[in-house]
Amino acid sequence: YDPRLAAQVTNTVVNTFIEQGYEEQHDSIMKSTAWLSKQLDDIRTKMEDSNRVLTDFQKKIGVADLDDNKSTFSEQMEELNRQLTQAEADRIQIQAMLRNVRVGSADWLPEVRDNPVVQQLSEKLADAQSQLSQATVVYGKNHPNVKKLQNQVDELGKQLNAQKLAIVGSIHSSYDAANAREQLMNSQIKGTTSQLNQMARYNALKKDAQANSELYNSLYARVKEAGISAASKSSNLRVV
Repeated sequence: YDPRLAAQVTNTVVNTFIEQGYEEQHDSIMKSTAWLSKQLDDIRTKMEDSNRVLTDFQKKIGVADLDDNKSTFSEQMEELNRQLTQAEADRIQIQAMLRNVRVGSADWLPEVRDNPVVQQLSEKLADAQSQLSQATVVYGKNHPNVKKLQNQVDELGKQLNAQKLAIVGSIHSSYDAANAREQLMNSQIKGTTSQLNQMARYNALKKDAQANSELYNSLYARVKEAGISAASKSSNLRVV
């Protein structure tokens, strides 16, 4: 019934309750901080390991960062594939032409048929053969003019055949060049594929290192926040 004692008892009970709540909160924070600190050590080890692996791989392939070159590598790969397809098509086309030449005549080839020198020699040869036929009928085979025309026909025939052989030889050279270009494109694609694989490996290592760094920074921030909360006697209880 003493008002002063009653007030002291009531205030003491309330303050004790608040203090007990703070202590429980503090103990909970400290346990959480201890667990986070242990996790932080593990994450720091993983972060250091992943960064070391990333750095070693950087030194191995000799690049600083491959992200900026990703589009360049992709475009280069597309261009090499396009060139390889074209080289294969050229080689197959020329190979088919040469196969037909082996089993038949080269006269049907556009390169031979449309060649100006071949056309000119063919016209001269046809004209000389016509003159030879007429002269043979008139003078006979042993006449000097007939023999002269025969030599002219033979010479034009040799020149025409030589020109056709030169064109076929040029086609052979084109085939060799197309075949070499196709092999070169295959070699370039293999090299670029290796670079792309290295880029993919590097990006995977970089993402892993970034994820570990972000997780470490997040846990570190939470540990710092927990330390601040533990140091401050904050409570959600108020005396009104």
